[in-house]
Amino acid sequence: QKMMENIASYNINTVVFQVRPANDAYYPSKLNPYSRFITGVEGKDPGFDVLDYVINLAKKYNIKIHAWINPYRVSVRSLTNDNLTVEEYLATLDDLNFAKRNPHLTIQDSSGKLILRPAAPEVIDFVAQTIMEIVENYDVEAVHIDDYFYPYAKIDEALEQEDYDKYALPNESFADFRRRNVDNMIKR
Repeated sequence: QKMMENIASYNINTVVFQVRPANDAYYPSKLNPYSRFITGVEGKDPGFDVLDYVINLAKKYNIKIHAWINPYRVSVRSLTNDNLTVEEYLATLDDLNFAKRNPHLTIQDSSGKLILRPAAPEVIDFVAQTIMEIVENYDVEAVHIDDYFYPYAKIDEALEQEDYDKYALPNESFADFRRRNVDNMIKR
């Protein structure tokens, strides 16, 4: 409450609140497990709806809430630095986690972080369903899609070759293919 009071004291009228940092949720979801950043354990119910609490608190101060999501991010840390294989990391996730249920729809960037495969239509549909779940159940003014691009740490084209072969348009370069994948997700 003190944080919202401070925000209001500076005449700020909108807060962009992160609700999906890493293929998880700060709200009860049928698609994404509760975030480990709430309780320390992915999938563990904190006993209340964090997003609903923030929205209702903000309303008391006439502050609007925008939901901030990361569409592709699965891990926030490098699996390499943590000495984990992709399989070992996925095993640590809650059973509801889309990446755990669909390991073939994940890809690792050159820094060792795991993301969902931006080219996969199933990933694009899943991200769209997640956004719809938020806007249909919460009084948010907007949804901000952060890191909607390919990661700064590059993905080896060889790792994406199967997706490129399957989904690329005739004579489409890898760069154009990647841009189109992002465009498809945003349009969806």
